[in-house]
Amino acid sequence: MSNTSTQAGYLTPVGALPLADDALTNAVQAFVANVAGLPPTLVFPRWQATLPVMPEATINWCAVGLLDYQNDGPPIQLFGPSGMQVQRQGSSNCLCSFYGPNAQGFAETLFDGASLGQNRAVLQAAGLDIRRVSGVAALPQLLNSSWQKRYDISLILGVSTIRVYQIESLLRSQGTISTSADPSVASFDTENSQ
Repeated sequence: MSNTSTQAGYLTPVGALPLADDALTNAVQAFVANVAGLPPTLVFPRWQATLPVMPEATINWCAVGLLDYQNDGPPIQLFGPSGMQVQRQGSSNCLCSFYGPNAQGFAETLFDGASLGQNRAVLQAAGLDIRRVSGVAALPQLLNSSWQKRYDISLILGVSTIRVYQIESLLRSQGTISTSADPSVASFDTENSQ
């Protein structure tokens, strides 16, 4: 299998890959916990392989889940010193559901705190940003056989990904050009061109 453009075959990205899967969820969980003011141990992934024990109704907590991903358009390709960069912009909807006696207050704190540049700077370092924040919606939920407070807020995240492929630049080309309209042949060499 090839991993450079010097040989035929498939190319795979080299170097650090953009955040995805659990690493992306972890970055968003940390943002929600720190901006809303909840302990990180009380901000859970929305979907887990093993269902955790639900916190009591007297505990404030949050479930976070990335619902979808939308591309803003086709990726762009830029040639850089380490190879070809394939850059893509998109957005992802992150649903944050707050539970507990102060669920609305934590949801509103996230709403306000997500607008601050200093808070968003941590996400931006990971290739993410806040594009939009929905309002806070009250959606009581039946948990542990009783109705509990639940307040939802959606963060529309801008997602920027960069993958680098080892595509070598063309340093020199030589050849001839001829057309049917002009039977003369013109030679060229890009190394000696002016």
